[in-house]
Amino acid sequence: MMKRNNIILAGVLLAAFILGMVGVVLANPQDIIQMKEDRLVGVFVTTEHLNLFDYENYFRDNANKIMNGTAVVDDDSYNGRLYAELEEKELINEVTGEPYISQRYVFNGMEGYQYFVATMHKDDESYTRSFGDDVFSGKGTHITITDSGINIEIDSTIHVTPGSDNIVFYMNPVYQSADGDIYVMQGTGNALDMMSEGVSMSQTLEATYTTTENGKTKTTDSSYINISISTIYRPVSIEIIEFDVNSEILSRNEYVPGEVPRTITPSSETEYIIVVTQKVNTNGETVYQRELLQRGDRSLNTFYCLDNGICPTQYTVLEWD
Repeated sequence: MMKRNNIILAGVLLAAFILGMVGVVLANPQDIIQMKEDRLVGVFVTTEHLNLFDYENYFRDNANKIMNGTAVVDDDSYNGRLYAELEEKELINEVTGEPYISQRYVFNGMEGYQYFVATMHKDDESYTRSFGDDVFSGKGTHITITDSGINIEIDSTIHVTPGSDNIVFYMNPVYQSADGDIYVMQGTGNALDMMSEGVSMSQTLEATYTTTENGKTKTTDSSYINISISTIYRPVSIEIIEFDVNSEILSRNEYVPGEVPRTITPSSETEYIIVVTQKVNTNGETVYQRELLQRGDRSLNTFYCLDNGICPTQYTVLEWD
């Protein structure tokens, strides 16, 4: 006889890196993916507290306890849910020039940055798809689908300039219900007050879902969501220099951060590329960062910073001859 499933949810600090790509549709098994219960699938990062606590029902149910001082203020049973709506827009692929349908979940106009994996259904098929914003660097996603369930691992980083008005990041867990709805619940915040580059902090949400049948307990689904906040100095210029096999310069092009071409075709004689990023530290001094790219590397990543100090990643495809 099937017993009620148990959910174990924990938060720990940990760092790891798992390669992946946001937006990639992963192949699904032959059978339709069926979720047995609500499942942790990712995170919605905000810079303001997402207040979803149901104070009205809390005060109504705990009036006596409040009066005698025995009420539990952080009772999770009163944490509300904010459901997302799936929006679709037709856009043009900047690389291929072909139209495509862009999908994005919107949390009722709330400003924030989403990174989660959703199970999608179309006709008689189902598949998993990751949704992530450009502020997440690395976009580490690993999804394993087995006969028992789905294992989700997300590990990514948000970069921010040091001293950016003491930004507080709230890691709000995102869930998908058994019937497919996406919703967010309020999470905890971490203040970033750092004045140098390369300092980071991270927060992890974990969930393990188990079921017991015939006296035996087994894991069906699991989720591991780790988001790091790391500081970088604000880039002011990006120079891309191509070299031949004799280390002679073939070309050099300078770009404003955020305006690097989406696609670059190196010269047929290019052996390697050096990307030089000019930055300004918190003392107003110029510093340089250099990255080496070898022939055959498929992409280069650069940063540009928004007015709020958050620095998204810009991805450029390298199309070698």
